[in-house]
Amino acid sequence: IENLQSHLADKNINNVNRYGKYLKSIEDSISNNNLELLNLKIGELLGFNSDNKETKASPDPYWVCGDKLVIVFEDKFYEDEGEEISIKHIRQASTHEKWIRANLEEVNDQTEVITVLVSNRKAICEEGRTLSGDMLYWNYKDFVTFARETISMAKEYPKYYKTENDSQWKDFFADEFYKKQLGPNQIIKKLKKVKET
Repeated sequence: IENLQSHLADKNINNVNRYGKYLKSIEDSISNNNLELLNLKIGELLGFNSDNKETKASPDPYWVCGDKLVIVFEDKFYEDEGEEISIKHIRQASTHEKWIRANLEEVNDQTEVITVLVSNRKAICEEGRTLSGDMLYWNYKDFVTFARETISMAKEYPKYYKTENDSQWKDFFADEFYKKQLGPNQIIKKLKKVKET
């Protein structure tokens, strides 16, 4: 929640026009099928330290929750959604935890790293099931629904936000996130494993 407060201050939440344009840019990423940008921004709106390094070996966006948990994504939007999820992309996703542990300073031996594949494809071959291990799956349409709900909630943030260090705002949203099942572990529990698709 503290991270969310800081992020909202940075995005000029008290300036109606600027904050509105910021949320509109996130909505536009849905219509443009820009899954990586959408993923990155939704992580921010949920209070994660959300990032997406643009290097050759880096994963797609990842959401960091202190030194306790990192949710790292492989985002794949295919033009032909009726085919199987590519083995190549499952193999890529299987390396993400290693990258996270090697490159994020806040990660230690006790940090849980969860890999999530977001895709508009549902089918997977037997080899893909084997390679995927404990990797989780988030269907693209379900993710977009989740994103729209998060954006809708974010439109209400200015009603309650006063200052960056407002303790009442912090307590209110900690309670709201719990009720709406938006805590990190609550989000993870909604997902199934790739090999179960």
